[in-house]
Amino acid sequence: MAPTHRRPREVDTSRHFCPHSDCDYRGWLGLGNLRANGHPSGGPWRQFHCPSCQGYFPETHGTIFHGKQAAVELIVQILACVAEGLGIRATARVFEVDANTVLHWLVAAAEQLRAFSAYFLCDLHVEQLQLDELYAVLRDLKAGKISDDEATRRLERSPYWVWTAMDPTSKLLVVVDVSDPELEEHLRLIEAVLGRLGAAALPRFVVFNKSDRLDTARPAEELARLAGGHSYLAASAHDPLAVEGVRDTILAAARARNAVREVFVPYDQGELSGRIYAQCRVLRTHATPRGTQFLIEGAPSIVEQLARACRRRTP
Repeated sequence: MAPTHRRPREVDTSRHFCPHSDCDYRGWLGLGNLRANGHPSGGPWRQFHCPSCQGYFPETHGTIFHGKQAAVELIVQILACVAEGLGIRATARVFEVDANTVLHWLVAAAEQLRAFSAYFLCDLHVEQLQLDELYAVLRDLKAGKISDDEATRRLERSPYWVWTAMDPTSKLLVVVDVSDPELEEHLRLIEAVLGRLGAAALPRFVVFNKSDRLDTARPAEELARLAGGHSYLAASAHDPLAVEGVRDTILAAARARNAVREVFVPYDQGELSGRIYAQCRVLRTHATPRGTQFLIEGAPSIVEQLARACRRRTP
């Protein structure tokens, strides 16, 4: 228990816990059992003391900064560059650090992300969702299945990204590299993540991209099996017609749920006309002596809101 006869502590320890396995307070937050104990060796990080077990630990415990001598700003900037698509070796040259150091920091960040996702991203009942760039290389490195050099080489050319994105409200678009030998593993990973998020039942459309890299096209039966019964399309981003087909499919799926309605806007209600053009697709307009008749298409809730607004403002 926190003592009540001393001056209040100025350091907030409520978001930290004692990590020592023999401590009765291990894993418990906000019990007031921790005390700030200065900055060892004049370093930037505080040290915490647990009077219960007489143990000490740095405030960076459990973060990617624990045990690292590099400045926080440097680690963050390097990870940001890698996240933005700059290669590991190029990033190492820019910041004058070893490429393996960049790789190991990336592994640490991936582990933190895994722990964060396991704790926060579960039992979510979502209507909109976006997942980005999941890959298996870092996990293999962590498990010792591949070397540092092999992991760097594979990440440099980056063919193992799995892209997924949510079409608003209820349609999931999954884009994967059909030439990737780990394709089925990536698809299983997506299913696992969606299941954890409570989104496994969402309808989806699977795009098997990079089909131009295959010497022989995968049979339709195999693609149907990989798509798990969902609609699918094999395409290449280098083929303008294929990209146009994907675009048309997405638009058709989105517009299938849209509402279409006619509304009338008087000429003195220019703000309402602006809302219509900003929030809906205008299919047709017709000018009358008193105002403009619109035929609009959009999300049912938006269309209904605009229709009510038009009725209120029409004399």
